[in-house]
Amino acid sequence: MKKIEIEERFCGKDKEEVQEILDMVFNSISRWIIIENKVNDVEYLTSWEHRSNDLVEKDLGELQIDRKAILNALSLYLEKDNLKNKYMDWLFINLLTYAEYIATQAELRKKLLGIDGYIKTLYPSSTEHLISISQYKKASTTNFLIFASMLIFGFVISPVFGSIILLLILLISYLNFNKYRKLDEILFRMNKTYSFINSMDLNWGFVEEIYKENFKENIVWDTQIYKLIEKSK
Repeated sequence: MKKIEIEERFCGKDKEEVQEILDMVFNSISRWIIIENKVNDVEYLTSWEHRSNDLVEKDLGELQIDRKAILNALSLYLEKDNLKNKYMDWLFINLLTYAEYIATQAELRKKLLGIDGYIKTLYPSSTEHLISISQYKKASTTNFLIFASMLIFGFVISPVFGSIILLLILLISYLNFNKYRKLDEILFRMNKTYSFINSMDLNWGFVEEIYKENFKENIVWDTQIYKLIEKSK
């Protein structure tokens, strides 16, 4: 929805206050203009639409969202009962939920691949977003040779020692698999939660249940989102 379309739904002093809050929001959302894999310019957004999965990879590489500034704008909005409006409600919950999701995606990829490896996943951008972080985990030839050498060395010493090393290798492999499985589950649930808030006519009771379920699943969103839900339901 365009910034000006929201502003036009208010008048007088309310409109001035909304303009101030929306300026804070949209001055916090920009897009890098990428030419030949280099940042050529920066463009500030004047509208916000629900983001489909085919836009996520492009957004990871280009979209810059200052969550702290938007949370400050949300705090100001929550203090103004006279400004309560379904379009403003939707803008904040949609924008902040998406910002948290792509920030989590970026952080996990950086930890797994390093900064250079992460950047390589972004350019050129793709319309295919597979959500799963484990897809980026590639088998290391070096690690394979180390484990193989340890295993052979262990069995050369004794079958018992070799069996212990084999069990340790299997345990490490299982723990790694389990770690990435849990991370994938978190990302899939975050992505699914975001897909539920694509409409401006939200059922806030239903939204509350979704975010409560997320909390039980160790997915904790920005505190201000919970305050917005509580005030909107």
